[in-house]
Amino acid sequence: MILPETDLSSAAVIAERIAMGSRTSGWTSGESVISFTASVGYASCGHDSPGRAEILDTADRLMFESKRRGPGGVLGVQI
Repeated sequence: MILPETDLSSAAVIAERIAMGSRTSGWTSGESVISFTASVGYASCGHDSPGRAEILDTADRLMFESKRRGPGGVLGVQI
């Protein structure tokens, strides 16, 4: 997800809401409930920041680090 003009603290709130929403949601199939989590990585940057590819690579790297640490984590950074 790309959120233009969103600072680091606002991105953190959105990322936490996504992660929390996935933890409290589930699908019901017959008598079974399927639950899931979301690991979220995000990067916030200023107007003079690196290129788009570097920003997305940073967020992607953080998402995988979040997954490595355990289900449903959130990691972010200002670049």
